Amino acid sequence: QAARNQPGGRLTTRAKAPQSHHPAPPLFSSPPHPTPPQSAPERLLACSDPQLSVSPPAPLPPTPFHAVSNPPHPTPHPQIGEWSLDKRHYGSDHPPRNLQLPPSGANAAAFWLTRAWNEASGGIPTWSASHSMGTIGWRRNKPTLAEMAVSPLAQRVAGSRWAWGGVDGFEFRYGGELVTPWGAGVWGIVAPADRAAWGAAKAEGKAAGAQDGPQGDWRVVQVAACTDCLFADFANANHNVRFNWAASPPAFDSVRVGDLEHVRGAWLSGGGAAGSSKLF
Repeated sequence: QAARNQPGGRLTTRAKAPQSHHPAPPLFSSPPHPTPPQSAPERLLACSDPQLSVSPPAPLPPTPFHAVSNPPHPTPHPQIGEWSLDKRHYGSDHPPRNLQLPPSGANAAAFWLTRAWNEASGGIPTWSASHSMGTIGWRRNKPTLAEMAVSPLAQRVAGSRWAWGGVDGFEFRYGGELVTPWGAGVWGIVAPADRAAWGAAKAEGKAAGAQDGPQGDWRVVQVAACTDCLFADFANANHNVRFNWAASPPAFDSVRVGDLEHVRGAWLSGGGAAGSSKLF
């Protein structure tokens, strides 16, 4: 209490206001709305307590990475050379065993990758026979004049007309132009495989088609290591074609790359006088 002398000698007292133990409310308080909930990342970011700091994530297990590469090799062609190992060749099938190695002078990476493929396929007992080509035969360009000059087969076929599976109108025109009842296409010379690749394809075809006789499935050889063959590509499909000039009339056997579909063709007219069709 506080005392004070008043005029006239009177003593008065006044009670002192009790002090509050709580702070006075702010003049401008926030509206009484609840704080929106924070997400887990927001709570972690807003946390300042060192004991609640975020630990670094645990290391991930080894992860395979996808790499796209065309092994470099010397070739005068701007795109696919006579030797090619490319994943895009095998969109519907797997590569055969015993892929032919790149030509001399190719980058060491091309040799390493091809040998790795061969080691992998050779070490898998269940690796089935492939219906596709190996590293040879993927260059499907129209024949040049120089290529025509050294290919008796191409000289004989150029300008000829055939029936494809009994359907007339299949023409090997000069310059590599192919005319078919199913649209235009391209024809040319299939690059020959070496003896090792041919022997591997023959063994694979024999194992895959034992029911076809002692020679096995000849279609596997014609696709994987065709020698003295032409290609006839049309309707978004590749076909390797072998000719039999001893037949009357001359005939050809076409095998589609990827599924080994076989079609027989018969000569109708045209073509040159030279030519042969034989294996090694």
